[in-house]
Amino acid sequence: MNLAYILKENIQRLGEYVFLIFHDREITNVDVWNDSLKLKAYLRKQGVKKGDRVIVTLENSPEVYVSFQAVLACGAVLVPVVPRLGKQEFAYIVKFVEPVACIACSKASEHLERVKIRILADGDRENWKSLQEILCEETGEREDVEEVSDDDVAVILFTSGTTGVPKGVMLTHRNIRSNVQMIYERQKPYLHKNEISLICVPLSHAMGLLGLVANFIQDFRKKSVLMEKFVVDEVLENIKKYRIRAFRGVPAMYAVMLQHPRLEEYVESVETWGSGTAPLPEWIQKEWQRRTGKLIAEGYGLSETTAVIAANPERNPRPGSVGIPLDGVEIKIVDEEGNPVKPGETGEVVVRGPNVMKGYFKNPEETKKVLRDGWLYTGDLGYFDEDGYLHLVGRKKELIIRGGFNILPGDVERVMVQHPDVLEAVVKGVPDKVMGEEIAAFVVLRPGSRLSEDELRRWMRERIAHNKVPRYIKFVDSIPKTPSGKVLRRKLTLED
Repeated sequence: MNLAYILKENIQRLGEYVFLIFHDREITNVDVWNDSLKLKAYLRKQGVKKGDRVIVTLENSPEVYVSFQAVLACGAVLVPVVPRLGKQEFAYIVKFVEPVACIACSKASEHLERVKIRILADGDRENWKSLQEILCEETGEREDVEEVSDDDVAVILFTSGTTGVPKGVMLTHRNIRSNVQMIYERQKPYLHKNEISLICVPLSHAMGLLGLVANFIQDFRKKSVLMEKFVVDEVLENIKKYRIRAFRGVPAMYAVMLQHPRLEEYVESVETWGSGTAPLPEWIQKEWQRRTGKLIAEGYGLSETTAVIAANPERNPRPGSVGIPLDGVEIKIVDEEGNPVKPGETGEVVVRGPNVMKGYFKNPEETKKVLRDGWLYTGDLGYFDEDGYLHLVGRKKELIIRGGFNILPGDVERVMVQHPDVLEAVVKGVPDKVMGEEIAAFVVLRPGSRLSEDELRRWMRERIAHNKVPRYIKFVDSIPKTPSGKVLRRKLTLED
């Protein structure tokens, strides 16, 4: 069944209601349905057909919901792209997916001039069609939703490209619907019927995309406050103003909020805190609990698994763990030969379930590498504890082999951030003629710190094996990250 039917089912089940607040503007589920049918009618008139690829690159706004819904209703393949990408990244994606149409904001429009059908969502531009004009001109009365197979591709979601060229993850209608349902069933015991959520993660990311669809699958009238982007003062003001009960973000957001001197005054209404897309540093968890009295519940997923595959109980999370598998998802830990290992032993995390991707777009070689015998080999290293909670320890590709010894960057990073002067630390391997690889650390110090490299090394030698102490330490102003908060290790170099 086409994902676009979820909104139609929502209206039939619950009637019209305000589901979104954006800059104090109220948008109903029926508003989105009607506008999406108008946009779908226009796209079909321009020749967009089932299976065609359509890029949507917008900042968070109600127009994202309308555009996503319209593209899916056409039976076309949605390609969400973060508008803040650089010129080369845009050029690569456009050439790779060969879109027949795009719906863009002004910021990204200059990168899409060669696309045949061009729609601008926030203004006027020569040779572009205004989205607002479409919504005023079209009726959409004759249009509904195109029939598709459950296994037809609904979305191509590009990986963050933290270590190289991003890959296009093909997600089917079944993948997305099943994962949204799994997440809803896990969260259902903690949801309130008068709950208002806050959305400030990019809707073009897997986490945002799933949240978008999840708005309409629930069996009560859920309302969300949507923000264009994460701005700490605005986020805290909205939490206080709307009495937000649950907040889900990425570790970088929590790190920034912790810098606010009056954090506690704004967040007393929040009962559950959730984090995903990147590992949550231990210092953030401890400081968050000290400041707010609450723990942050970590979850775990990949673009290749649609989104979430494991999550902590929101009211009683286990610190350091990413939780237990969702119902319907199988996770096991295997050694280099693919054999399951015992609880407590580290190996590669492999996953099986209806939410696992169809494959990588135009990349059968990489698809064969990660999809084997019905299992997705994630490249993540982790272990299950005796209670069945999953713990992640790093990425296989990031493993440092120094003088024949395996060193996980996360083991070193966890120690470094315990130093009172260290705000962030990222560790990676660099080539070395003698040892094969050496350890390089990139460190962000707290404001006013005068910590030296030698002082930090001496402090670490008292707390970690000497062969894990970084040979190279470089102090940096910030750590490069993707819009979803993942560290871009490939951009960290020892060169000035």
